[in-house]
Amino acid sequence: RQAFNYAINKPNLIDVVENGKGVPARGVLPPNFPAFDPNRPVAYPYNLDKAKQLLSEAGWKDTNNNGTVDKDGQEMKVTFWHNQNERFTKLGSILQGDLKKLGVDIELRSMEWAPYLEKVRSHEATFFRLGWQADYPDPDNFLWTLLSSENIGGDNSSRYSNPVVDKLFKEARSTTDWAKREKRYRQAETIIVEEAAWLFLYSGIEYKLVQPYVKHQQVHPLI
Repeated sequence: RQAFNYAINKPNLIDVVENGKGVPARGVLPPNFPAFDPNRPVAYPYNLDKAKQLLSEAGWKDTNNNGTVDKDGQEMKVTFWHNQNERFTKLGSILQGDLKKLGVDIELRSMEWAPYLEKVRSHEATFFRLGWQADYPDPDNFLWTLLSSENIGGDNSSRYSNPVVDKLFKEARSTTDWAKREKRYRQAETIIVEEAAWLFLYSGIEYKLVQPYVKHQQVHPLI
C-alpha cells in the first residue's frame, strides 16, 4: 500500500482530473478542517524509485521481464473499481498508467453508482474510489466514521482496523476538552497514514468570488 501511494503522481493527477483545483492530501482530514495539522507533510509524495524499492523488499520483482512484477509465480494484477463519471474515468486512467510504471497490471471497471456501491459494501471491490464530505465540522466525522473498526460494514468501506487507533478514537470521543480531542485525532491520523490505509490522493479546492468591498469573508469548513 505504501508502494502504491508513492507511485501515484498526485500533482499530475490533480491537473488532469481537477484542472489543477486541488492539493495533494496530507492525510485523511482536508486543509482548514478542525484538527487538520498544517505541519503534517504531504502523505507519500511522488517517488517511483521508493515505490519500486518497497515492492522489491516485499518480494515482488519482474522475474519474467515482461513489465509486470510477480511473486511465487503469481503476477500482480489488480482491478480498480470506480463509479461512472468522466472525472473518475480520467482518475482511473492516471492510476493505471502510474501503477504500470511500478510493474502492476491494473484493470479498470466502471459501474453505475448503486450497483457499484453494493460491490464496495460486499467487499467484492477491494481496490476502489470513494470520496467523502463531512456531515458536520468535527474530525470524528472523518476519522471515526471512515476508519473505526466499529464502523466496518458501515462507512468504513476499506475495513481498516487497528486497536491502537480505536483506543485513540474512544479517548477522543469520551472528552469535551478540545485540546485532548485534537491530540488524539492527530495521533490516530498519523498511524493511519503510516499504515497507508488508503491511497491518499487530493482534496479539492472551492473558489468563492466576492466584491472587494465585502470584508471578513470566511469559508465554512464543510465547503
